[in-house]
Amino acid sequence: MSEVAFDFPDKAKVMTLLANVYEDPRVALAEFIVNGMDAGAQSIHIACKNGKVNTVSVVDDGCGMSESEMVRIVRNLANSIKTSSEELQKRHIDPAKVIGKMGIGILGYQSFAVKLVFVSKIQGSSAVWRLSMGRGQASARIEPALEPDKEKLLGLDHGTYAELRDISRDTMRLFSSKTLQQYLAKNFADLLRRDGSIMVFVGGQRVTPPPIEGTPFSITSLDVPGFGVATVSLSIIASGIESGDGVSVTSKGRGVVKEIIRLPEFQHAPWTEGVLHGSIEASFLTVAPTRSNYMRDEAFEAFAHAVASVETQLAAEVENARKKHSTEQQSDALRKLREAMGHALHDLELEGSRDASHNIGGTAGTGENMGTAHEKRDETQDKVANPPPRPPDALARPKSDHTQLMLDWRHLGTTVHSQLGEGGRVIVNEDCPDYIEECSNLSSQRNLRYLAKIAAKELTRRNCLGADTDEVMERAIELELRALRYLIAPRNKE
Repeated sequence: MSEVAFDFPDKAKVMTLLANVYEDPRVALAEFIVNGMDAGAQSIHIACKNGKVNTVSVVDDGCGMSESEMVRIVRNLANSIKTSSEELQKRHIDPAKVIGKMGIGILGYQSFAVKLVFVSKIQGSSAVWRLSMGRGQASARIEPALEPDKEKLLGLDHGTYAELRDISRDTMRLFSSKTLQQYLAKNFADLLRRDGSIMVFVGGQRVTPPPIEGTPFSITSLDVPGFGVATVSLSIIASGIESGDGVSVTSKGRGVVKEIIRLPEFQHAPWTEGVLHGSIEASFLTVAPTRSNYMRDEAFEAFAHAVASVETQLAAEVENARKKHSTEQQSDALRKLREAMGHALHDLELEGSRDASHNIGGTAGTGENMGTAHEKRDETQDKVANPPPRPPDALARPKSDHTQLMLDWRHLGTTVHSQLGEGGRVIVNEDCPDYIEECSNLSSQRNLRYLAKIAAKELTRRNCLGADTDEVMERAIELELRALRYLIAPRNKE
């Protein structure tokens, strides 16, 4: 029996394999941003330049690198000093804030660029050093920086300039200012919120995390026995979130798993319902080499169990948020409909709902002194068909206090759409099949059109007592169309 030590006869090939663990070139580029943050930088600038040779540069004001530091990095791939608290303290870096610890991020450039150049200097030294390496090469070159390279760090007492060169045109599309801004704002949101002193710029524009919206989840931390505490920053957006904007799992503020539903342990409700947004920070988890997942060790299992323990509470709060949102939707829809119907009633000189029963134009059911609908509108025929613009204050004030709409929702146990209640109250039948079909989304145009139609029907019946069927139908259509103009068309285009 014998033990045989592993060896890598083709180091360049192994380096290339390590470099291509990244699923997204932006993840590989982010390694250079993380390096700056880990070096204590307060300001990081990213610039993309399209030309004969496409380049992306990252400049930070971190602690910088000396010649010996560059040599150590080249000779210690996959053996980062960031795992040593003593080494970090020598460089005045807080170990608790360090993000990267694998020592292979420097190779990530090979997944999208042909060449990498570092220009760096440390505080208290006038020496500026240059480190260059190329895809497929098993060695790097370290030399004193020439004047053109030194100019890259003008104005900085210490820091590092990284230039990634010879990038394909297709990849450069991913590095546009807008695309990078959006990517970094999402994937570094927690870090940028947590440490507001770090500023990241893309093309001169500062990256700012998106505002937190929705209803906050009541639980903000999870104890993971034996490993630490996970910080929960979740919000419930009952109206729904956009694809790709769900719950991420982060480490040291950097997004690792973009959406928690990618993990098999969380491919169920409430995570999959499309209403949860935010992140769960778990710095004690071990990030996989791909930077887009975690090692499935004991810490991960404990983390998954801890998160699962709050799912019942989370589901309950999601349901409450949905009920609240539904109520708000209904209130908003009613406000819009009441306003539109009020203006329509005002225009057509009709009466709406009142608190008490009121007979219009004579004795109820006789039609006395009422006339037909056409007779009543002769004088204003033209302006009804094409109403002239009215000032905003006129729109806001109905002609009469009686141009109101009162709606009431009831289960009538029949298939009728609506009924006319006392005082002109319009009773909406929730048992009607058409109501169930049209009003599933309370804020939709279909819902508003449906309610406008039945309100027009019932209020016309109220106003046209004794009129024949044709007259009632004509007047109902007229009232409905007038209300829809106010309801759907912009006010300034009436």
